[in-house]
Amino acid sequence: MFRFARSARSKDMNVWLYDENWYPSGMAGGYILEEHFEWEVEGLLFKDSLITGPIKTNLSLLPGNLVVIGAVPVVDNKIQIEKSMNLTQFLTAKGLEWNAPAGSWRIVQISTNVLREDFQAGTDRGGKVRHYPSLLMPEVTERFIELIHKKYAGVMGGKLGSLFYATFTDEPSLMAQPYVNLGYGVFP
Repeated sequence: MFRFARSARSKDMNVWLYDENWYPSGMAGGYILEEHFEWEVEGLLFKDSLITGPIKTNLSLLPGNLVVIGAVPVVDNKIQIEKSMNLTQFLTAKGLEWNAPAGSWRIVQISTNVLREDFQAGTDRGGKVRHYPSLLMPEVTERFIELIHKKYAGVMGGKLGSLFYATFTDEPSLMAQPYVNLGYGVFP
């Protein structure tokens, strides 16, 4: 590869370095998460449901680790955040079971979860669903550079900029865009 890149550059050709193993880019062939599984990409999941009471409410919970579940009264189409209620005491193995009082209520759920199944990296490629690192963590980018670019530089004698015109990265992702309608929102 070194001889090819040097020869192409000497003929004024633009040589690009494709720096990835697996799509989407950022996984470094899976090595990053083999070393630091805790760096797997997570999302903040959120959902709110509008109900009118009095009514017995049975709602399933968002996947992952619950952060908040509460009810906020709605009066004249305005939420009354100062009158919100924590609903954790009404959680059961089936989900939320709450007897809502009269009035309109927004039931708000927020949880955290890894973003794998139904997201870009979670698609089956070669019989395996890949885990994906969080590109919002500087440590992930630093480790990617160590595993990929620094090894290329070592093999090719140092400065990659003298050999390659550009580096191609295949759609790195924050994983916050699901491939199906999950029925809730996601922030990376």
